[in-house]
Amino acid sequence: MLFRSRPRLRGWTALMVAAVAFSSPGLVATAQDDFGVMAGMESGKIAVRDGATAAPIVMQRNLPLWEDNAGGVSLAPTTEFVPQATGYDVIYTFRNNSTSPKKQGQIRVGVFTLGPELMVFEGGWKDGREREQVAEGYKVFTRFYPLNMYSPVWMLRDDHYAVGVSVQYPMLEYKHDLRFAMRKSAGATANGEGGPGWWLEIRFSKPATEPAGEGMLYEAVINPGETRRYVVSVRATDNTSEWIRTMKPYRDFFRSTYGGVRYDRKPKPVNAITLAVDESASPENPYGWNMAAQRSPEIHGWSKWVDDISTRTGWQGYMLWKPTGVFLRSTDLNFPFQFTSRWMDNERLRSALDSKTGFPALIRRTRGELGFWWGRSCQVMFNWDDGRYEPLDPDNPDHVEACRKEVGLAARAGATMVGLDTFSHKYTPIWKLYPWLQRMQFMFPQMRFVIEPITCDVMHTLAPTFLRGYADKEPVSEIEDLYQIKGPHMMADFLLPGHEIWAGFRYLGHRNYFGIEPTTERILSDMRRYASYGQVPVFFVDMPLSHEIEASESWLTSIPADLQIPREQWKYLPPISLTISPTGDAGLVDDATRDDDASNQLPASGMGETPNSQSPRGPDEQLMTRSMMMGDGRGPVLSHTDVLGALTRASSTRLGGVQAPPPSLPAQIRTGNERLGQQRLPLIFTGRAPKQSTVVVAPTDD
Repeated sequence: MLFRSRPRLRGWTALMVAAVAFSSPGLVATAQDDFGVMAGMESGKIAVRDGATAAPIVMQRNLPLWEDNAGGVSLAPTTEFVPQATGYDVIYTFRNNSTSPKKQGQIRVGVFTLGPELMVFEGGWKDGREREQVAEGYKVFTRFYPLNMYSPVWMLRDDHYAVGVSVQYPMLEYKHDLRFAMRKSAGATANGEGGPGWWLEIRFSKPATEPAGEGMLYEAVINPGETRRYVVSVRATDNTSEWIRTMKPYRDFFRSTYGGVRYDRKPKPVNAITLAVDESASPENPYGWNMAAQRSPEIHGWSKWVDDISTRTGWQGYMLWKPTGVFLRSTDLNFPFQFTSRWMDNERLRSALDSKTGFPALIRRTRGELGFWWGRSCQVMFNWDDGRYEPLDPDNPDHVEACRKEVGLAARAGATMVGLDTFSHKYTPIWKLYPWLQRMQFMFPQMRFVIEPITCDVMHTLAPTFLRGYADKEPVSEIEDLYQIKGPHMMADFLLPGHEIWAGFRYLGHRNYFGIEPTTERILSDMRRYASYGQVPVFFVDMPLSHEIEASESWLTSIPADLQIPREQWKYLPPISLTISPTGDAGLVDDATRDDDASNQLPASGMGETPNSQSPRGPDEQLMTRSMMMGDGRGPVLSHTDVLGALTRASSTRLGGVQAPPPSLPAQIRTGNERLGQQRLPLIFTGRAPKQSTVVVAPTDD
């Protein structure tokens, strides 16, 4: 049975007794609190032993620290072994002094002399759940970072110890995946003190035998003259319930490299609405509209949907799935990439932008945020239902313009949320998606983007992410099996307190497999359940919400108190300034954005209607962005009145046409080639800025 308790010697006295009883050349005894290890080399191999009992925890045996897996042509690294208080680090340095690119092979970590039954945490992709593994009948399973792992970490624990392994490398800079595979010991690796165990294989590069298109999407290949450094940290603890302690080396690296969250968390529930379904698509209903006879916007416009959703008061926001329908023929490509542009195909669909009968009216009537789910956001489609797409390339101007068109129309409808469906490393690598998301956030600063499927830790710093909370694709034997999320997302809580995760849930499985129609009490109970895990309930239900429900700050209870990050450090806000490029473009940029990026233009605001009219503008009428620049390129000329007008229009857009009191403005402005450091002041500009200057808000002295 897993997790038995056992008597143990504690503290430094036990450590010193064990150090006298066990002696080995090169072995260093260290301790932390009441648990420590002796980590060192025994006969040239890594050994980690319990500092109190000398029991083996990690015994390298015959596992090589690095292997060439490319037929003798991989670049071999230098390695440095560094003992630590509760484990060790191995530093791998690859220097390519040749004249040709080189693969980087693979490494092996272990053997972990844990029992034949153990719990495994492999990167926290889903919700931080562990899985039980048994040596008998065990089959190797693999995970890929950042494709389907939240973090490049792995943890194993039995009833005595938890051991964590993490790989620290600047993924956005090195631009390659890692493949993790856990194996049980066999042959020579199974023999020795501590008995059979387990070990990890971590690949940087694909073996020569692996076919193209399989396995790693982006392998590590180091160019001539380059040097790369990786740290593999192994940590142990005898407090198996607090296994997260073994991940601290990775958190230290992650926070120093990427910082905390860069968005404001919104913890209240969101109502999810599906406007169309694949199963309803037919020649009579080619776009699959839900309840087509009563609510097809092709026939009735959007007023019937707006009337229905407006009765669902009390939600923080409303996220609408498939707002342009679904494909009839190319069902494998649903949801469509064109999540707004098809509105312009006929007059009734165009009413989506109408302030009286369209989605702006929904915002005004519910006082909630409006959002649209952007289907296949990394699979660019230029025609409707022709079976074709191109993987998103943010360097392709046609792709950028197609994306601007879609999000621009969502903004004109009053949306302040966009869900990024299949915003995945599978189609566009993370090192391109990271700056692309920043660019979209700049182009549409009023918009909150939500990434789906649940993304890796690096992307989670930029935006909330979506986690599917239901498991209803296959029949289940118990109702509890329909609930995929079982607790807080431990790695997200550990790395990014202040994060936002959307927990989506529906009751299709309850109806189909158990004949249960959910009651209001069940729905509220399930929402509170997911909220207690620190996740925002996003529920596909048709009901008003009259109860106060809010996602908890789960990291305050899931993470040991001495490991919690102080509240004032949860959020990372880089200094922001208004830059004037040599070409005369103006833009809000942070330290990671180029000053001369031609996309640095302020987005248009407004409801997309001409004054006193219900006729929305078409995409040919300056739909996407408007430059602030004068024609001579000398800089923007704005007054306080101009800025107040723009802010008032933006407020009106967010509230669906409801006028809001204008914000107050700072009294003094100055220009100069400098930043305000860590001050978080609003960016307001008055006057004309010189070329290539940074415009900042200066605090007054009086």
